[in-house]
Amino acid sequence: AAGVKPSDERGAEAEVAVGALAAAAGGREREASDDLHARHAGGRAALVALARGLVLHHGCEVIIVTELCWKDFVKDGRRGLGEDGKKLKFRPSGGNTMLRVDSSWGRWALEQGQRSDALQAFILSSSEAEFFPSEGCCFHWAWVENPTFMVFGFTLMHVAMILSEALRIPIVGFILQPKRDIEGRPRAGRAIDELLGPLRSVFNSAAYNAVLKQLMERVMPCSGLNDLRVSRGLAPCPRNIDMSGPQFTELAKQQVPLVVPIPEYVMGEELGNAGETQRTCCNRNSPELIMEHTSFIFLRLENDQLPVDVADFLENARRGGRARVAMTFSSMPVDKESMLKLAIDVCEKCWPGVNAQGLGAGHQGQPSDIAAASSGHRCRRPAVIVMMKTDGVSPDTICRSAEDQQKVRTLIEERRLLVCPGAPFHALFKEIEVAILHGGAGVTSEAMVAGVPVITSGILLMDQRFWAKRVHDLGMGPQAMAIDDLVRPADERNSIEALVQKALERDTEEELLERGGLGGGGGGGGGG
Repeated sequence: AAGVKPSDERGAEAEVAVGALAAAAGGREREASDDLHARHAGGRAALVALARGLVLHHGCEVIIVTELCWKDFVKDGRRGLGEDGKKLKFRPSGGNTMLRVDSSWGRWALEQGQRSDALQAFILSSSEAEFFPSEGCCFHWAWVENPTFMVFGFTLMHVAMILSEALRIPIVGFILQPKRDIEGRPRAGRAIDELLGPLRSVFNSAAYNAVLKQLMERVMPCSGLNDLRVSRGLAPCPRNIDMSGPQFTELAKQQVPLVVPIPEYVMGEELGNAGETQRTCCNRNSPELIMEHTSFIFLRLENDQLPVDVADFLENARRGGRARVAMTFSSMPVDKESMLKLAIDVCEKCWPGVNAQGLGAGHQGQPSDIAAASSGHRCRRPAVIVMMKTDGVSPDTICRSAEDQQKVRTLIEERRLLVCPGAPFHALFKEIEVAILHGGAGVTSEAMVAGVPVITSGILLMDQRFWAKRVHDLGMGPQAMAIDDLVRPADERNSIEALVQKALERDTEEELLERGGLGGGGGGGGGG
């Protein structure tokens, strides 16, 4: 997208309609919060960063068409642009994904999705059809603004293609999820996993999801794909359903470029796998899709600094010789009490720098201070930051047992535990040594650039599995574990304290940077 030149017919400033891009993230990264920092990861931030880069470096006028609940977030993206901030505009697309995701059905689907690959396939396959009702608003703004070109996201391919064909406006994709299949479930091996493995492979396959997606696009009442196309005077899509993705075949045929802000070295072997998946989803006689991989893109605004309480907590831990660990599961439906239990275990059971062979005669088999000190490493237990909303209640009251309540109070008083709503990841990850994350694209890529070892857990939906696998394959952390398995591990070697201690002992930031050079975030100069 950075290489697109404004049209000479437009003069110095080009108008750019950035599809319903914020909605394109669907419900994957739902960091909606009054705290802007809590929303910096994920799809919406990358799209605002793209818009800022187009404004700053190409003199473009960018119109972001998205849901009304993101109006303030888009406008906050003007910070630091000065007079150029007027070139970044918001237009409503209709709809309210946040309300749907936060409904009882939405929460149930998210919670159960971690246990059902069939449900994940249904969610992925219906993700684009969910935004068909916004086609009318998107068409209106494209017609009114008459942009030089439009940028579309993962869930708006068909809508963008309708607008492009009907209004004769060029399009370019900005794709944050390059794979069309679902990553296999992590840590299989139990009898039930072995029994259901072949069936799960079918549910996770690109072909199955392509067929299911075409079904979803046809059953939407009054706003199916062909209903939309015919309403714009366009020919309907063929009615036959096959194992290819007709939209990918047409994009390849029309040579529409798809920009993927994920470096090729991060994709690794998945780059070839993604290419094979795309070929599977296209007619093999058609040209290959144009997929341009770039560096990561991040939203960087003025004064994106650590909150005072977070900075003070980290400085106190540093002075005390403690390792610093951060935990966040964004707004994924992870039990808050489980998060605090994990934090307690890390605070109480980790002895960085002391392995099983270096244990002294400490109390109840734990390493003594003498043995810890003799190891030459820090001998004090870690300090942990837990990023979650407490809705105004004291963190200790989240725990049900009196014992855990007392532990939380004591750890907070000792300044070994901090519970806060959030912090800008790029600033935080420079100051910590281990991150416990949910596998979201934005937060995981920030950790990669910072060179921080990552432990991935949570409910592990769709692309979260993909990012968890990339973390493991790149040597940045262990295989992902579902949150229930992490809280109640079947093997002590997979306990949170064992995983954190291993990360602290083996994978320092310097080692990661020397081994993989996982820098490469950028683009947008203040915009990204």
